[in-house]
Amino acid sequence: MLIQKLSLNTSKKFKDRAEKMGNTYTTISQEMLGKKLTGRNLHGYLTLKAGVASSEAALKWCDEALRLLKMKIINNNFLTAPIRLLHLLYLLALVY
Repeated sequence: MLIQKLSLNTSKKFKDRAEKMGNTYTTISQEMLGKKLTGRNLHGYLTLKAGVASSEAALKWCDEALRLLKMKIINNNFLTAPIRLLHLLYLLALVY
């Protein structure tokens, strides 16, 4: 049961961080829309939009990972959860 809780907690923490970053990127990119988007401003805006897209993809992945982890826990079949999923959760927790 400890592995299940750690995996769920890691997934939830990663999701919270991705959500906060996405909100930050969105806020900044909306503020930039009032500026002339040329040169550095355009590059900064496009970079922020990439961050928004990355955060949205991370949130979508987190939702799916949490759904699968909860399903495995409910079915008392957690040990058959793909090891790659658990490893990826660990790596993402280190990066984010």
